[in-house]
Amino acid sequence: MERVKIADQIIDLEVSDQDFFKKRLQEYAIVDTNQKSDMNLTTCILEEIPAPEGTVIKKVRDAEVLCLQDGTFCRVLYDQERSRILHAIYFDKQYTSVRAEIRRDRKMEELQATDFEYIFSGSAFSDRLAVLGDAVLHGSAIAFQGQGVIFSAISGVGKSTHTGLWKERFKEKVEIVNDDKPAIRFRDEVPWIYGTPWSGKTDLNRNISVPLAAVVFLKRDIKNWIEPMNISERMYNITNQLMVPFYDEEAGRKLAAFAARLAQSVPMYYLHCNISQEAVEIVRKEIFCDN
Repeated sequence: MERVKIADQIIDLEVSDQDFFKKRLQEYAIVDTNQKSDMNLTTCILEEIPAPEGTVIKKVRDAEVLCLQDGTFCRVLYDQERSRILHAIYFDKQYTSVRAEIRRDRKMEELQATDFEYIFSGSAFSDRLAVLGDAVLHGSAIAFQGQGVIFSAISGVGKSTHTGLWKERFKEKVEIVNDDKPAIRFRDEVPWIYGTPWSGKTDLNRNISVPLAAVVFLKRDIKNWIEPMNISERMYNITNQLMVPFYDEEAGRKLAAFAARLAQSVPMYYLHCNISQEAVEIVRKEIFCDN
C-alpha cells in the first residue's frame, strides 16, 4: 500500500500493477503514517469478478448501480451478453473508500487491464473531489510567474501542443502542472490548480499548486486571436470538460455549483489559434499584462 498526498488529500492507495504506478506516484508519496487518511483507494485485477449482492437502484444499458446491505454502493458493467462482469466499483457516498475490481482479460481498443486500473483510480479521485465541492478539469495546465493557466478543448485540438510551445519558449520558467487532468480546489474563495499523477498519455505532471489566473479554451484557426467569454459561455465550456461521477446526481449538483463558482472567479477566453509562438504571445499579453 502506498500513502500519497494529492491536492491536499491523503490517500492510502493499493494497486495491482505496482511497477506501472511506482514512477507515477513517486513525487506524491509521503512517509507520515500518523495522519488520518482522507481516502482509501484500491484497484485490483481479477480473473473473475463476483457479482455483488444488493438492490439495483439504477440501470443504464449494460451498467447497474446497486445499493448494498451496509449502505454503500456498487457500479457494475456487464458485457453485451450480460454473461460477464467487466468491472465492479464499490464506494461509499463520500468516496472515502473506493475499490475497483477489473477483469484481467478486459480490453477495449488499445486499452489493457492496467490502463483501466489507471483510469478508474483517477476517476475515483475526481469523484472524491466532486463531493468536496471541487473538481478535476480536462485540460493541460501550466504554472508561469507564480500563477496557473489551464488550456482546455475537446480531444485532438492541441492542448498539449500549445503548452509544449510555452515550455519551448520559456524553458524552466514554465512548469507543466498536469498535461491532462489538473485538480482545482478553492482556498479562501480563490481557485488553485494542483498537479495529480493522472495526466493522460504522458507523465507530465508535478506535485505543485498555484492560484488559477485563467482558463483558455482552444479553437483551431488560421489566425491567432483571443476573446473573453461571457458567463453563459464559461458555464457551457466548463461543464463540458469537468470529470463527472457516473450516475451520482448529488455529486453532479455539486459539480454544477462548482462550475458556476469557477465561472465567476477567474477570466476565461476563447483562443483561436494555430501552432505558433504568436499564439503563446497573445495569451501571455492578455493574462499576464505584458509583464
